[in-house]
Amino acid sequence: MDALMEQEIKVKGTRIAWFDTCELKEMKEDAARYLRRISNCTACVCYNDEVASQLVGICKEAGVRIPEDLSIVGIDNSDLAGRCEIPLTSARNPVKELAGIAAARMLEMLQGSCGEESVELKPELVIRKSVRILAEPEELGTAARSE
Repeated sequence: MDALMEQEIKVKGTRIAWFDTCELKEMKEDAARYLRRISNCTACVCYNDEVASQLVGICKEAGVRIPEDLSIVGIDNSDLAGRCEIPLTSARNPVKELAGIAAARMLEMLQGSCGEESVELKPELVIRKSVRILAEPEELGTAARSE
């Protein structure tokens, strides 16, 4: 959202599809709703790779070409991202760093002290075939790499 705001790109609420993990199984049955939400969009960011993978399938069945018509990005960089029919670009969360910080915080709490309550970690964007690249990966910054 910060990147969109920096470029003065507004996100319309009608473009956002909210659902929980339980509804994931019903995504294909509700394909028309998702296709309406993304009509005339050039990119879609999904809250995880599983949702992104389902969206790739819905788009393929509807004749939406990935990435020519629509770029799709997931979050997690799970094994599914690399095995998807169209390998997914995905944000890899710094899990080891997060685990280290969590362990250190727990030790601090056991010793009776409280450290920072919030830490912002930087994910790494792993670029695969589900996005149409308009800039070279080097231009995207150090937090991006191609696979």
